[in-house]
Amino acid sequence: MSTPRAPAPSQPGDDGDRSSESVTVRRVEFPSLSDTTREAEPLPTAILGDVEVVVDAVLGASRLTVRDILAMRPGSLIGLDRIAGQSVEMRANNVPIAAGEVIVVDDQYAVRITSIGNRREQQSSGQPDQPGEDLQDEPAED
Repeated sequence: MSTPRAPAPSQPGDDGDRSSESVTVRRVEFPSLSDTTREAEPLPTAILGDVEVVVDAVLGASRLTVRDILAMRPGSLIGLDRIAGQSVEMRANNVPIAAGEVIVVDDQYAVRITSIGNRREQQSSGQPDQPGEDLQDEPAED
């Protein structure tokens, strides 16, 4: 069984052979980083106003084995890593942004924000790190 050949090129140079053509090669020169020291204008916050993010209220977490999960039945209990009455952690796209308390509004659960910020903000502002506290205490705005 023979393999069909590609048709011969109809014009000179179509075969990809550049041996008869003149090719110029030169190095790319990029400006040095010191040439770009001007400050960029800050992004206006209004441009981000309609961007949607996923916000989660994290009541707590637990580590389980697959065996434990497969053994679950209605009525099974899962212990969480939080103390009863401790605030829930609010996350935007899985990044801690605030803390709050669970409340009920018109027969639906809701979270009242009690503090805003995260541990990175505490450390960068020079505030002492408090064990067990992921979020800094700031009064909630009404």
